[in-house]
Amino acid sequence: MKLYLSLIACFFVSLCAKAQDITVLQINAKWNIENNVELNYLPSYVEYKFAYLEEQPQSIKQQIKSVPTIIVFKRNKAIIQWDADISFQLRISREKVLASIKNVKETF
Repeated sequence: MKLYLSLIACFFVSLCAKAQDITVLQINAKWNIENNVELNYLPSYVEYKFAYLEEQPQSIKQQIKSVPTIIVFKRNKAIIQWDADISFQLRISREKVLASIKNVKETF
């Protein structure tokens, strides 16, 4: 009986976690890899993805103006985007990223 209750609890927890459906995507160029943004502090309900610009279709490449770029999606809709400056570095604080994700979770 405990096993069944545990399985049911795990099922509902996984549904709730997936219900947020927040994804953070970082796109960078291979030549700029030293300027990747470390995002290992993201909450567990956020899915993190990384992609190289060179491996993207032309339609995506045309939309990215500088690298690295970080995009926050909710249910596959881009909500927030941060782009690097002229130095090809993206300077964004951990606090700003976490506050933005919290806002996306609660608002959108």
